[in-house]
Amino acid sequence: FANRFPECYELVTRISREVEGQRPDLQLRLDTARANMLLLGEVPGRDEIVRELPRLRAMADASGPAGRGALINLALRASGRGEPAGEVVELVERGLDGGRLIAEESADAVAAVQAVCALAFIDELGRAGELLDDMFEDAQARGSVLGYVAASVWRGYVALRRGRLSAVERDAHAALELTGQHGLAFAEPYPAAFLCSALIERGELAEAERVVDAVPLEPLGPTPGYGMLVEARGRLRLAQGRRTEGIEDVRRAGATFEAIEYPNPNFVPWRSTLALGLAPEAREEALELVEAELDLARAAGLPRALGIATRASALLATGAERLALLGDAIVLLGRSPARLELARTLVAQGAALRQANRRVDAREPLKHGLELAHDCAATALAGAARDELLASGARPRRPRSSGREALTASESRVARMAADGLSNKEIAQALFVTVKTVEMHLGNTYRKLGIRSRSELQAVLGENGS
Repeated sequence: FANRFPECYELVTRISREVEGQRPDLQLRLDTARANMLLLGEVPGRDEIVRELPRLRAMADASGPAGRGALINLALRASGRGEPAGEVVELVERGLDGGRLIAEESADAVAAVQAVCALAFIDELGRAGELLDDMFEDAQARGSVLGYVAASVWRGYVALRRGRLSAVERDAHAALELTGQHGLAFAEPYPAAFLCSALIERGELAEAERVVDAVPLEPLGPTPGYGMLVEARGRLRLAQGRRTEGIEDVRRAGATFEAIEYPNPNFVPWRSTLALGLAPEAREEALELVEAELDLARAAGLPRALGIATRASALLATGAERLALLGDAIVLLGRSPARLELARTLVAQGAALRQANRRVDAREPLKHGLELAHDCAATALAGAARDELLASGARPRRPRSSGREALTASESRVARMAADGLSNKEIAQALFVTVKTVEMHLGNTYRKLGIRSRSELQAVLGENGS
């Protein structure tokens, strides 16, 4: 956790060799710890660890509780590689051991986080959410900052996968605040990447830049966290119109994911992002990237990845082919939990229909896309959908900026706790945030609800069925 990976690797390797053949359970835990280092930072024995993974699997299969972490580590690698979802779930559930992993090893266990990630990368978001609830319950019961940070980071990620941007902001802000206070630098790239992604969707590009610039990238090495943060920065640069820098960042992220053997586009669809950034000047490379992503998505068999790749293929096409492919992408994404990606594709379809002079036909997908964008709090996409609707001759409603519907997830949660009689200090302790953060949320809530004090919260929230 202090980013001293070479020393950690040397120590764990030495002890593992000392106990080899004498204490197999301890050796398995130590070898699992070495494998876990691949996911946290640069280590000198990366190639050796990778070569030993088949032996780790054999040892885990033959072990009891000592093999839980190894099974989940292998599940995460399988998930990142795009291996069959059923096999990933089986490995995760064996590692969780009927809830005994968290009960006996706590939410602080690396394996608990890895289990959430393995499930999230294959869109088993419901099961990932259940596991996160268990982690929060354990962390709060023990007063564990590490467990709470881990659960907050990855609950934010699951929310991002679902398109719940207000929830992403709540959890990512909380995680970043705590990582800074408690010196958990190894965890910072993840919530920074997720928060950056949410802020891009909300059109808050300056704030997104501040978030990514606050995390030093140099010490991270080729890890998922490094790749996710650089990829998010690349999308930010593209949104800012800094195309050359954006393309460079997405390329660097893609190289990282290939180096750590995470080709699954359901993890990060960087190839389609890069393709759309390159087009039209480098159309041939763009088409090759999209075709590669389509192949990988088909192999993984997950509708989110295939829907996103199909949409990218559509945006590189024209005329009737574009419309047909966008229709296919909508069907695929409709079978996934990716609400924001579905909204994005509906808006793209509406725009294509409007550009084809089919203005009346364009309105329905644009309205649906606008509705989903509002639900996701995706301000930038909602604005684009509204502009397209106006161009089609429709008159969309303006978004609400007041009332209960305008509250963010964080504001709603704090407001309900305040209405239930908790003090600001008690709310801050329960949510692992500062009193100042609670005061900020309550101030925003009062303004949006048109009230002046917490004594009015119960009546207002109750009237609205909150």
